[in-house]
Amino acid sequence: MDKEFINKFDSKYFNLGFELVRSWADSYPEIKNVLRGLTNECFAFLGDFEQSDEICFAYITYSIDNPGIILKLEYRETDFYYYLLAFCMEVVKINPMVEIIGVYNTFIHHFRTFLEANDIVTIDSSEVKGLTRGILMTPSPTVVIHTFDRKVFYRKCFGIENYRNIEENIEYVYIMMNEDEFTFKIGQSKKPKYREQTLQSKQPNIFLMKVWQCDKKIEKELHKIYKKNRIRGEWFKFNFGELCEIDKTIIDLINPH
Repeated sequence: MDKEFINKFDSKYFNLGFELVRSWADSYPEIKNVLRGLTNECFAFLGDFEQSDEICFAYITYSIDNPGIILKLEYRETDFYYYLLAFCMEVVKINPMVEIIGVYNTFIHHFRTFLEANDIVTIDSSEVKGLTRGILMTPSPTVVIHTFDRKVFYRKCFGIENYRNIEENIEYVYIMMNEDEFTFKIGQSKKPKYREQTLQSKQPNIFLMKVWQCDKKIEKELHKIYKKNRIRGEWFKFNFGELCEIDKTIIDLINPH
């Protein structure tokens, strides 16, 4: 994120005070449930087009000292969806156990429900390419909702894509993602693409994320480093911060200082 975007985001993102959160409880049952201790957190949406075009996304936690954070946006403003994604990154910093695209999709679901309740038709951006202009013509206002592909998003977390041009008979350490379980496989192979295909025959939503050309002993070192993250065999669970550090960890193992 560039400096200008960060500065604009900082002007829209705020920490919440407990009294303010408590004042919302009667109007928002999900917030009341958190304050009563029935749930530990909620992903709330606050908006009223009769009052203003400002809408808010809030992450509320069961804490008097740090009850949550809020993002205030103007409806249809530039970079709306990227501000929301950046806000989801802040949510993940507070609770590393949640998954960033899952958080984003939860907020987007609330947003779409709100728009539809205000007679605004919503269309997923992933569906737009297959539509013709005539199909988009409706008597009501229409909004294209930007969604993020989980596979593409996490591939970018590992840096430059290099999973397409893979030479045969060279040792690689690879990382794959099971999109359904949001788990990651750290393995080694001379044919990682073939390995991906064999796994996909049983679980179609397994994807190769990145490969590193290196000695297979690097795989064993990674398994030791991330043993606390192991779920079973070569499969691991990582939070967003840990995922962003994996590439650097592997490069440091390949080229020790």
